[in-house]
Formats: sequence, structure tokens, C-alpha cells
Amino acid sequence: MTKSAMTGLRLPQDILDRADALIPALAHLGAGRASGALVRSEVLRLALVRGLDQLEQETVRKKAPKR
Repeated sequence: MTKSAMTGLRLPQDILDRADALIPALAHLGAGRASGALVRSEVLRLALVRGLDQLEQETVRKKAPKR
């Protein structure tokens, strides 16, 4: 398992509301969790990872040599 570090960041309430609204749609992801429930922090973690993946792909495309 990858080591994790605690980090804190301030997010606007509308971002938190959007994350909360996704919990029911993503509830199936929480089935294997100890608590059995998906929580806001897991939704935000998923969004962050997917966003980083997207940004990395965009960065690679911009750096690719043009033919």
C-alpha cells in the first residue's frame, strides 16, 4: 500500500456541495471500505487523482514533438 500524507486545503462550499452530490452515484465504490460507506474525502481524492491524470495527459500532448 502506498504511504499517504495528511494535507489540508480550503475549498469553496460549491466544490464541497458538488462532491457531496456525487456520493450516491459513486456509492458502489464504498462497498469494500471498512465502514461500507463512501465519504466526501474519498470522492475528493478520486476527483483529484482523475484530474491529475487528465492534466498529465494534457502536458504530455503539449510536449509531444509536432510532425
